[in-house]
Amino acid sequence: MFVDSNVLLYANDRSESEKQPVAHAWLEVLGTDKTGRLSPQVLREFYWNATRKLARPLARTAARDVVRRFAAWSTTADDAALVDEAWKLEDRSQLAWWDALIVASAIRADCRWLLTEDLQDGQRFAGVVVVNPFRHTPDEIRGDGAGRVAEARPTRKEGRRTQLRAKIAEGLGAARRGDVIDGDSVFAEISRRSKAKRKH
Repeated sequence: MFVDSNVLLYANDRSESEKQPVAHAWLEVLGTDKTGRLSPQVLREFYWNATRKLARPLARTAARDVVRRFAAWSTTADDAALVDEAWKLEDRSQLAWWDALIVASAIRADCRWLLTEDLQDGQRFAGVVVVNPFRHTPDEIRGDGAGRVAEARPTRKEGRRTQLRAKIAEGLGAARRGDVIDGDSVFAEISRRSKAKRKH
């Protein structure tokens, strides 16, 4: 099972009294079963956000200990071929760029499941099924998971929201990298969508 950075973050976020124990339980099960997988991107995202974005940020030494602990789960390399596959997913599935990289890594790692809160529960990508860790238990997925995680078919409204979230996420991703964000285009898009919604 491929684990996204948000699961690692929740497991180490003391301000998330409900989600922290759930995320921690998932990681414990995957560690015991030796079925957890992730990528260098996940570890980088975790470290950056854990030391800066949490309500109670981790000390750098503590965040680095987490990265070292889960480094053994990293089985995919960031290379040109992975980037190319992510581009295809970005175009075909209308994913935000960073999400496309995560999905491409899960596919390359030959994972059946992608554990994340950032994508729609039940969404499928080339045999990889998205699992929201806060909607399912490890026992459900390790048992008859395929029957319990129904394929999600977003409504037209949800589809529009997904595309807008992708555009915003790309801007936020640029902020993390230190790139220049075209904020005007992002907020112009939000305004345009809001006006169009009021007309209908």
